[in-house]
Amino acid sequence: MTSIGVHAELGGTGSRAVANSFSRISPTLYLGKGMGDLPDALAYLRPVAITAEAAPALTTGAGQPNAFEYGFTVQYSLPYLQQHVHDLGLPQPLSNLIPIVEVPLSRSQGQTTGTINPGFIWVNRYGQFGVEAQIPINSASGSHVGILVQAHLFFDDVAPKTLGKPLFQ
Repeated sequence: MTSIGVHAELGGTGSRAVANSFSRISPTLYLGKGMGDLPDALAYLRPVAITAEAAPALTTGAGQPNAFEYGFTVQYSLPYLQQHVHDLGLPQPLSNLIPIVEVPLSRSQGQTTGTINPGFIWVNRYGQFGVEAQIPINSASGSHVGILVQAHLFFDDVAPKTLGKPLFQ
């Protein structure tokens, strides 16, 4: 899979305590490869997926440095394993887990910062929930381990006749 997108952080649109006064625009290249096409001898590697992204982060603020942001993930889909490779009989909620390691990095003014984020995502038809540790890669990235929590609702499945309707047809 290859895709392009634009990530925009609009300056001056939040609390002055946490928001920047300048904007940041990042045209982004996304790449992904699932291993579902591996031969039978490597069937247990079919649930592996690798993704990557790369983007220049261009700022609009005078004197604010630009950056190059990049990273990758490695994932192992237990739902794919159960449904397409071999049903191990894993009970809920284990059968819906996706162990993941994310490595988001940024390079600006000659210095690289980032974290290594091991964790898991639990997914079902209506959404997903994830928890990851955030381990700094160097002292410029921080000195303490953090935690990242995410929750996504899939509105098109939660409320297909209202919130999940297309805006344009």
